[in-house]
Parts: sequence; structure tokens; C-alpha cells
Amino acid sequence: MKIYNSFKITASMGELHELLNEFQELVNDAAVEITHERYSDLLAAHEYSTIARKLSIEHSSPLQNYLKGGFSILTGLYYKIWDAEKKNKKTGLSLPQFDFTCDVVIYPYQNQFLLKFFSSQRRYLDILRTNSRFQEYDYWDDTSKPPHISQEEWEHRSIVWNEVNQNITWAQSGYTRELYTGLKPLMPNKLKEIVNQRYSVNQRVEMFSKNILEHRLAEDTNWQDKKPFELIQYIKSPNAQIALDQIKVEIKKHLVEKYTIEMLSDN
Repeated sequence: MKIYNSFKITASMGELHELLNEFQELVNDAAVEITHERYSDLLAAHEYSTIARKLSIEHSSPLQNYLKGGFSILTGLYYKIWDAEKKNKKTGLSLPQFDFTCDVVIYPYQNQFLLKFFSSQRRYLDILRTNSRFQEYDYWDDTSKPPHISQEEWEHRSIVWNEVNQNITWAQSGYTRELYTGLKPLMPNKLKEIVNQRYSVNQRVEMFSKNILEHRLAEDTNWQDKKPFELIQYIKSPNAQIALDQIKVEIKKHLVEKYTIEMLSDN
């Protein structure tokens, strides 16, 4: 779901565009970090699938269609994100983890500008909030007033936004600035740094072992009629811990201790 927030700013059109140019640079810098985090998520998921299959569990990798074509892991990761972005644009259905877009719709109002911010990435919103020139100016309906805003202020915002929305041309389209400029090339060194930070050996062992135990229980006829809360309770039990410890031993035989660029460049 896209985040929708509103702001106001007192500035000339030239000043506003300068500020948005600065914001655009920060958005695209943040997008590089975010996309490499998504690459690291996909890489960990791919490693899990590889290990699961070695432990006789059917599990498809998110990269399987790309690696079949002879691509390296790095190339497969890039095209997986690229395809997901393309699908978002084509269908209009946002997959938030792969939607890196950021739009600001500008509405002139008296000697100010009102702005509506749209993105699936909260990090962009956090960046915009660090600039004190942009004052938050949300309004949704009469019943959704935040406690820190006075009733008088909330009613005034209602009047302002109603005035803006009566101008059909601006209300329908405003003036939109698309701030995200597109997917940047994958940087192997950055990916290596991020994935090793986000997915240490211990983190992956814990995560993979729980997933494998759940898969095995799902295939066990004795567990197929159990309710979800019973499974959750069992996972916390001493018996489950014994099973998890055994699975961890199996996993460690196949686990990559640290991701390297050489490994990522192989197919």
C-alpha cells in the first residue's frame, strides 16, 4: 500500500523545485540502499531453497527462472527486481517490497503550495520529514483527527483541502513530480556488505531451521489436521527444540559462511 501524506510549504515555485531536486537526490540514494536490501532478501531466499532441496524438501527459488537461462546469481537478482518493477507498472498493483517509486503532487494555494506525497517506501517519507521547510498538513475526514492537532486547526485544514479539491483540474492531476528515476545497476560490493550484515550465519541458521521444521510438519500426516496455534505451541516446545538442533546440524553442512563476489558471479 502506498503511503499518502500531505505537506505545505511557503516558497516560490523556483525554491520549491530546488528543494524537490535535493529531495530527489536523497530519494534515489535511499532507493539504492533499499533495492540492495531486497537483493539480499532474494539471495537469502535462494540459498534457503538450495539447502531445502538438499534436505529433500521441494522449494522453488525466486531466481530459478533466471538461473535456468545461464545467468549468474548477480544477473538473476537484478532481473528479478527489474521484472517485479515492470509488473508493478503494467498491472498497477503495487507489490510494496518491489515498488520504489516516489511521487509528489503539487497544488498551489494562495501564497503557499500544498503537496501530497505517495510512495510505498516509508524511508523516503522519513527523509522528507527531516526538512523543516515542509510542514505536515494531513487531512482525511472529520473523525480522523490526530490527538496532537487542535479541533480548530483540523477544521481549518478541512476548509483548505476542500477549496483545493473544488478546482477540478488540480484536484484530478495537480502537478506531479516523479522523484524516483529508475532502477540503478546492482553493485556487487554493496550487496556483499548488506547481505552479510542482514543475514549472518546465526540468523540464517535460525531462520532456515524453523522453515524446514515447518515444511516437514506440513508434510507429516499426523500434523495436517492440526490447527495453526497448535503448530505455534509445538515450535516452542522442548521436543521441537531437539528437532531444530538436529536440523541446524544438517543446515550447517551446506550453509555459506559469508557471501563473496566470486560466489555471486557463478550460476
